[in-house]
Parts: sequence; structure tokens; C-alpha cells
Amino acid sequence: MRLTEIRRTTGFCFVVYLFFLGSTSIALAGNNDGASSGLYFGLTYGYNSIGGDFDGQKYFDFEEETILVPKVKSGSGVGIVLGSKFKLKRNKCIALELAHYNSTHDNARVWAEAGSVFFNMFILNVKYNFLANKITQPFFNGELALSKLRVEGGSLFGTNEVAIYGDASYGGLSVGFGGGIEYCPHPKVSVNLGVIFRFLIVYSVKGEFIETSNIETLMSISPNITIGLNYTFLSRKRLRK
Repeated sequence: MRLTEIRRTTGFCFVVYLFFLGSTSIALAGNNDGASSGLYFGLTYGYNSIGGDFDGQKYFDFEEETILVPKVKSGSGVGIVLGSKFKLKRNKCIALELAHYNSTHDNARVWAEAGSVFFNMFILNVKYNFLANKITQPFFNGELALSKLRVEGGSLFGTNEVAIYGDASYGGLSVGFGGGIEYCPHPKVSVNLGVIFRFLIVYSVKGEFIETSNIETLMSISPNITIGLNYTFLSRKRLRK
């Protein structure tokens, strides 16, 4: 890991720590029944960064074609969430979520046909809320996701005289840990703001002619910001104070 990434990681952890302390202080000020437990649907907006080995310095050279690893700029995207919230104790609850998320990124590694990078995730998320009888609730969360990056123009094949570009895809897994704050203005409605530290491992690549997992593993460790809006459409009893 480069020194700049270590500094960024340290700074991110410090911000998360301060954010959690601040959100806890705000939460203590409100006293309400909080959000309903039950099934909910949500929309998410996120701002993602992908770094590490996706620095534009690598490529995979196969007999059929060459895969050019992009340098991925930070980008934003949207997702949908289906979750269920369960009461644990008087002032705590846990939520299990299934989510699908897509973000679009620019490619800073310039070649003839370099295009956008599309980041796609299918996510299993676990969220643990503190002070669940308050209007404002701090939380921790962890996620496991199937991840895919598609790079426009990321595959090169043809002859020395005629170069042809196609798309390339990278498949892998990501694990994330973070925290945030959830605001519940109504028993059926909540708004959340969170930061998550995501570790992405890519172990397979697909081009126009090849698809293989026989590659050097690519890794990325980066912070991400999410904003979400949830609506509980099937409520259980409201959480007790």
C-alpha cells in the first residue's frame, strides 16, 4: 500500500470516529419512538472512489488480446434497497438489507478508445442502530458484495496495423465497514447518511475473446459516502422507548 493511501486511510478512520461521536451527541438530544421495525424499501445515492491497483499502470497481455487496467476517478451512482429491521433490546435494533448499486466513473488512463467505467454491486448489508428509541440514531454497518467493473474500450486486439478496442469486465468481491447516522422524522420514513470503508478484491477478467481468473489479483481500499431514504411499507410494532 502506498504512503498516500495509508494517509488517506488514517484520515478516513479519524473522520469516521469524529462523525460517530458527533452523531451520538445529537442522538442523545432527541427522544422519540424512532422508526418502525418491519420491511422497508429504500433509495440510495453514493459517491465512490476506487484506487489501489486501479492506477492505470497495469495491463494483462493474453494471446488473443490485451486488457488495459484503468485509472478510475471518483464517481457517483444510485441504488435500491430492500431491508428488514428487527428490535433487539429496548434501545437497539438490527437491520438486514439486500441492495443493488451502480456508479459511473471517468477513466483517467487515456488511450484511443478509453471510455467510462461502470461499477456494479449486489450487496448484503447488516446495520446495527444504537439509541433506536430516538429520532436520530447512530449506527455501524458491514457489507459483503459481489462486484463488477465494466470498462468501455478496455480491451485491445487486432494487428499492429489495425488496433480494435472492445469492452473489458472485472469481477470480484468487496467487504466494507462503516457507520453513520439515521434520522427518523416519521415512524415509516428515515433518512441516513453514512461513510463506509470498502475493500475490493478483483480475481477475474473478461474481454472480447477471453475470460479467465488466472490473473494477478487487483485490490482497492477506499472510503465511500452514502445518502439514503427508506420507507417502511410493512410495519411491526413501533420500537419501545
